[in-house]
Amino acid sequence: MHAEATIAALNAGKHVLCEARMALNAREAHAMLAASRRNPSLVAQIVPAPSPSPPARSAM
Repeated sequence: MHAEATIAALNAGKHVLCEARMALNAREAHAMLAASRRNPSLVAQIVPAPSPSPPARSAM
């Protein structure tokens, strides 16, 4: 739902901050990018989820 809400907000003239899982696939991500480029006067910060941290290693 992030992509749909982000695109709708940008098209409505709203600034957007989207975190966590921003898109389900590349198509949604590209659509979000296109919406932000159509609205260059708006702040559109799309923050992808961080990569999972490597498993903790036990101390020797």
